[in-house]
Amino acid sequence: MNHLFKESIRAVHLISLITIFLSNPSMNLEIPNSWHYREKEHNISRVYYYKDTSNQMIFEKYDCVDQELYLLEEQVNMTCNELFNNPYSHITLIPNGTEVVSVSIEEGHLELVVTNDIMNYGGNAREWSMVNQILATVFSIKEVERLTIYIEETGYLFPEGTSIKAYTRAEWEERKGIIRREWLEEQSL
Repeated sequence: MNHLFKESIRAVHLISLITIFLSNPSMNLEIPNSWHYREKEHNISRVYYYKDTSNQMIFEKYDCVDQELYLLEEQVNMTCNELFNNPYSHITLIPNGTEVVSVSIEEGHLELVVTNDIMNYGGNAREWSMVNQILATVFSIKEVERLTIYIEETGYLFPEGTSIKAYTRAEWEERKGIIRREWLEEQSL
């Protein structure tokens, strides 16, 4: 009976959180050089989408889940589903129809299995930006230190050759530096 009571309380908290989020989503516009955002006291995962402003793609971030209300795996699952399902029709480079099949996290290693619909695109630039969107979102969860993405029926390789297998937070930090330099170069033109 105690377990049932706890689940009821959790459901009420979840409904309250969803109601608050839907009535006033926290929208913060950021460009890549401000990714060094200092977290609030309570860890919040963030879902990153794109925004097109005068021919310039920059990230929009949305606060998604307050960790105090969820187990880590539930938080990761909710964050990934929010990113891949795109319920608010934001600009995303993840192909329509792509779904999360499973999520598991052990010792900081997130293993994400997605449908092969993620393969429905072409071009290096699209792949680079789509992977950046996924990495930015996943590594917004501070407990995630490594990421592996497995594509159903295909394996680990994206169409243009990118492989996300035990990709580390340090590699993501290095990649953000490259993104920032490219963005600054574009701004100086």
